[in-house]
Amino acid sequence: MADDANIHGAPEAPLGWPLVDRRREREGSPPSGAERRVRPTPSRLEQLSAANELLVALHEVAQTLPSSLDLDDVLDSAVDQARALIGGDVVTILLRDASDGSFIPVRGRGATVGAAVVSLPDAILPVLLHDSALLVDDLHAAGGGIADEAVCGVYSVARAHDSVIGVLAVESGSLGVFDEQRAGLLSALSEPFAVAIDNARLFRRIRTVAADEERRRLARDVHDRIGSSVALLGFELDRIISEVSRGADADEPLRALRHQITGVVGEVRETLSDLRTEVTDERDLASTLRGFLDRLAARSGLAVDLDVDVSAALPRPQERELWHMALEALVNVERHSGADRVTVAWRCDDDGAELIISDDGKGLQSGGARADSCGLTGMRERAAAIGARIQVTGGPEAGTTVAIRMAHTVPATETGSRR
Repeated sequence: MADDANIHGAPEAPLGWPLVDRRREREGSPPSGAERRVRPTPSRLEQLSAANELLVALHEVAQTLPSSLDLDDVLDSAVDQARALIGGDVVTILLRDASDGSFIPVRGRGATVGAAVVSLPDAILPVLLHDSALLVDDLHAAGGGIADEAVCGVYSVARAHDSVIGVLAVESGSLGVFDEQRAGLLSALSEPFAVAIDNARLFRRIRTVAADEERRRLARDVHDRIGSSVALLGFELDRIISEVSRGADADEPLRALRHQITGVVGEVRETLSDLRTEVTDERDLASTLRGFLDRLAARSGLAVDLDVDVSAALPRPQERELWHMALEALVNVERHSGADRVTVAWRCDDDGAELIISDDGKGLQSGGARADSCGLTGMRERAAAIGARIQVTGGPEAGTTVAIRMAHTVPATETGSRR
């Protein structure tokens, strides 16, 4: 075999530079063995070096593609990465409005982001029909680009779910800035950025739905905890006025009214504290639960237990959603269960996470109507949004248990304590 001959000292077949060989074959002069050993010219080395630098840059970009679900962060990252990798004077992201098909310049570097573009310039329109990027060497001859001062540009379409969601445009005021290689790099960037933009837009819609649900919950909290108390104060004041008009002594009723007002002020403070309590970068789910349960025990007389066993961590957005589900369940326990004790178990490791809230109250009534009316539907929607499963068990006089479980954890910097 040829390999055996080489091992035993047979003359080695000359090795060549494939790119040089193919060029000479096209020019009609087959390369000899000696010619194959000729090193490429300095200009070829410069081109290979430039290609290597671009590939290294693309690799670095791949490591920093946006994982954020915030649309502004994703758009800023897309513009910065495109300008750093492709070059050019002007980078613009245009998102397509699904309602009328117009393109809206939402981000730009080097140019002012303007009003919606009903139709893309004629020089750029062909990009919508192809998967690869479009390179336009002379925009003036082709009818102009996005930026008035641009004379050449490279454009790539962003697609998600087989639909155009936008266009990424990189333009320059000088001729000859872009080549097919940079066009290929822009194509490579467009696909992951399209997915990131689509994810961020979907999350924004989910967050809007969640915000609507949160507003309804706030209205319910204000009505249940504050509105009825204030109404009672008004009735009590009317009663005192009526008695005073008949000559009764008002001292004792007014002292009682003052005591009731103090109670309402306390309810307002507690409600505001609950609303302000949130999982943050500095305050994880375990700390948030601990602080809330302390307040819950102080104001309601409930006996509370918190069991924390954490050796891994969830991303903060997921912990925030878990906190809001826990808050809904705990408020239900306080207001509706008639329980004497509530137990919260929070466990998180490399295999997954589990949040369990149990009480010893009157439990679910037949048909589960109380659970749904007290926010279980909203909890299920939150769970679905973060890939969690929620299970509610219990029955009349048997207490209620809410169990939320999910996977996808990351290593934690510290191991949680047990209380």
